[in-house]
Amino acid sequence: MQGIRSVLCISLFLLSPFSGISQVIPDSLGMDDNPLLSDMEARYFNIQVQHYRDEFDFRGTQLGLFMENNGKHMVNKKEYFDNWAREHLSTKDFGQNQLFILSAEEKEISKGFDAIIVSWSEKKITDKRKQQLIRKLRKFRRVSESEQTPF
Repeated sequence: MQGIRSVLCISLFLLSPFSGISQVIPDSLGMDDNPLLSDMEARYFNIQVQHYRDEFDFRGTQLGLFMENNGKHMVNKKEYFDNWAREHLSTKDFGQNQLFILSAEEKEISKGFDAIIVSWSEKKITDKRKQQLIRKLRKFRRVSESEQTPF
């Protein structure tokens, strides 16, 4: 009976949303401010919102990130991981996240973003607010781009 119970516990863990989280290396997350996700960052987000993404896979995608109520603050992925996500990874507490997979038209409006995640918003993002966030992505500039000076 003890052996069956052990097998059942292991099986439940492997089927849990956190089974792949041990394969995420925290120090490799948010290494730059490029919205194009690395393989490790894609793995993190695939696990983080696994119950909401259906067949969507974050590999090779550009992700827009917004924080706090109603997506008040747009952040780059370096800020996201440095100030929030890495800390919560060890506790497997991903907080409240809303995922929006963009249509082809929305991707064009946003200048190439594939999806948006709004974290730690107590308010449900309305369609009107989603459209505002998509337009806000058009203004996204990498910090590294703004630091470059033309010669």
